[in-house]
Formats: sequence, C-alpha cells, structure tokens
Amino acid sequence: GHRNGRAVAPLDDAYITFQYARQIAEGQPYRYNTGDPPTTGMTSPLFGFLLAGAYLLGFTGESLPALAIGLGVVWLGLISWLTYRISSNLIESRKWSYLAAALVVLTGSVQWGCFNGMETGFFTALTLAALDAFLADRISPCAVCLALAALTRTEGLILAAVIWFVTAV
Repeated sequence: GHRNGRAVAPLDDAYITFQYARQIAEGQPYRYNTGDPPTTGMTSPLFGFLLAGAYLLGFTGESLPALAIGLGVVWLGLISWLTYRISSNLIESRKWSYLAAALVVLTGSVQWGCFNGMETGFFTALTLAALDAFLADRISPCAVCLALAALTRTEGLILAAVIWFVTAV
C-alpha cells in the first residue's frame, strides 16, 4: 500500500523481516537487535538474506519495504508464467493454459501473497518452478527449487518430502 506517498507493507510481520535483514547486513544474523542473543523470529531465512543483500546495495529505510512490495511484480509474473508452463504440460490447449495463467494472476489471494512485502510470492514461485521441473523430469532443477523453497518457508520441507516420496515410489 501507500501512505503519504511512501510504500508501506500491509503486514507488521514484513517489518520484522526487514529488521532481521538489516541485522544480517550489519553482521548480526538472527539477532533482532544488535547484541541480542540469536532468535528464531525470522520465519524466512532465504528471503531475509535476499533482503539483506538489497540492504547492502542501498535499499535502506523506506526503500526496503518499497523493494519488497515491488518484488511482487516479479513474483506475480513468475507465478503466471509457471502456471502457463505447468498447465501447458498437462493439457494440450494453449487457450486454456493462457486462461489458467490469467485466472491465477487475477486471484486476490495470489496478489496479496505477492504484494504483502513478505516471502509468500517468492515461495509460491519456487514451488511452482519445482513442480514445473518435476513434471518435465528435470530432477536437478527440481531439487534446487525445492531446497530454495525449504530455505524460504518450512512448508517447503513438506513439499520436498512429497516429491521425494513420489520419485522413490
């Protein structure tokens, strides 16, 4: 969202991630404040480190939330493209694949996940990329995407276990 011309993340949880990203960039990973003991308060290690890299590149103060929200465009684009690819592999009609991609992009909960300033859109893109690679029998890229998804959100471990089980069976 916007407030007085500034980008504002709609969830306070995003600001917790931004604080951890700043601490990572300043050499204090997993510490909410400098000198505090490490905590488990950062729910998305990979996204926190991604934002820490952005912080080191100069996205500080109000520009970090703006970047995190702006990345939603990237996540939504990837989700749309991957939805198209996956549906194209499952059905032979391009028209239905385009429709599937459009419906996903127009779904409010998907948009919310992409533009809330958190890792949700990133995680969704990674899980869809893993599924796309799995369906195309590209196991190495699937494994990389699953590992990144698991580092983004712990639910990625569940998806990795499911894919591992399906592959083993």
